[in-house]
Amino acid sequence: MVPERSHRSPEGIHRAQIATLIQHAPGRNRDGGPGLLVGRLLRRPADPPAQGITGLVTGTGIGPTSQAIKGLSTRFPVGQTVYVSFSADMASAGATAQIDLYRDGQSEPEARSLPITLSKGSHVYTKRITLSEAGNVLVEARLDGVVARTLTIGVG
Repeated sequence: MVPERSHRSPEGIHRAQIATLIQHAPGRNRDGGPGLLVGRLLRRPADPPAQGITGLVTGTGIGPTSQAIKGLSTRFPVGQTVYVSFSADMASAGATAQIDLYRDGQSEPEARSLPITLSKGSHVYTKRITLSEAGNVLVEARLDGVVARTLTIGVG
């Protein structure tokens, strides 16, 4: 006789207990799934939120909220005005962020944003640039002088 295995969720609840809870859950969802209580029991613990610069995108415009970039792309024609945007989630205030643009492997940036002192919380920052020459442009988002995110855009 083979002993029955114990199947536990990450929170240590047996599958049989979960099945019983689902069958007897008082508040079932519209789709017939388990209610809020069971959903909480089944959910894995959340990862801690990312800190620092958490995203870097380029596009051709700014949306109505001034935080959404329209026309997301990494390929643009020569002469196009491009918006470079990064999002930041900071646990405390005082860090400095900056965007640097390098053309085709240059060691010095072709363009650099003014340093921005970040405040505590979630924020989106955008820089407008005009791409005047064909080639590849490396976009770097720096946090306290250290590269946090990179993105390569093609112009031509």
